[in-house]
Amino acid sequence: MRSPSTITLALLISAVTTHAAHAGLNCAAAKSASEKAICADPGALAADAALGEAFNKLRDALLPEEKAGLLASQRAWLQRRDADCAGAKNPGACLREATEKRLRYLSGKPEAGPGAPFTLSPGFFVAPGGPRKTKVTVDAIKIADPAVPGAAAFNKAMGEIYRDAQVEKGFTKQELADMPAREFEYSLTTRIVYASPKLVSVHGDYYADAGGAHPNGGTQDLNFDPAGGRMFSLADLVDAEAQKKIIAHCLAEVKKQKVAQQKDTGEKEPLPTDPKDVAEATSDFRHWSFEAAGALVSYDAYAVGAYVEGSFECRLPYSFLKSLAKPAFPLP
Repeated sequence: MRSPSTITLALLISAVTTHAAHAGLNCAAAKSASEKAICADPGALAADAALGEAFNKLRDALLPEEKAGLLASQRAWLQRRDADCAGAKNPGACLREATEKRLRYLSGKPEAGPGAPFTLSPGFFVAPGGPRKTKVTVDAIKIADPAVPGAAAFNKAMGEIYRDAQVEKGFTKQELADMPAREFEYSLTTRIVYASPKLVSVHGDYYADAGGAHPNGGTQDLNFDPAGGRMFSLADLVDAEAQKKIIAHCLAEVKKQKVAQQKDTGEKEPLPTDPKDVAEATSDFRHWSFEAAGALVSYDAYAVGAYVEGSFECRLPYSFLKSLAKPAFPLP
């Protein structure tokens, strides 16, 4: 992972508030809506204090250039969290949940499962952006110990998700010169949704603005086999006949979501769904993740419909999936 050498640590430290650096939230001096909501919710306040401890512990263990990445990442995360929870019915609960997820990420702990047989660590890649350059903020997961079987393969697969994040590298010098002097943007956040000695499942959400008509977002997942030191494939999970049943289930789920969407928008009827699109998207194991209650297949915009429809998902409860899965696959 490249060091964010173009960002100075001093500049980042000066730009991050005391709370963002997690020196501790002083409720007597709380000013922002999020700070007041945290102070009014004991659970959120406890989560914030625990996050502060985890942040400081991680910061103290990092090299100076790595600290710069952590600080930039934390600042961006705080902005996203506060914006996402601003309109929540229960802001305190929203802030608590988001903070607990961030705590698990910084601590390298999964959201479900007994944990991996090795240490998973957060990794950061940031680039400041500028005219015709990409502002990049990546919160990745890595296996820090190179002696772990498959560590290089895992870290390489993670790096491939965002290796092309710097959009300007895809244009010639002349094409860039002919463009308006605007900034591109790419961000990626990852979560360890499940980890055990037999399966590590990492879910990633990305946002990309490459200067087109509109930005795009999507998902990228990794499902790692610790015992074999390799990535799992869909063929490891199910055979061809079982895959057909899953595709049929997910096709029905997508259609249901489109009907619900149509009712919300007031359209006369939902937009059509091409079964071939659902089959192709469902067969891509890079969009599968394994959570506490079941597997999640994520369909990005364009995957199973028009861009205006947005994204869709198919949830597969383990009670359903276990009847189809190969015995050797380590479902949670």
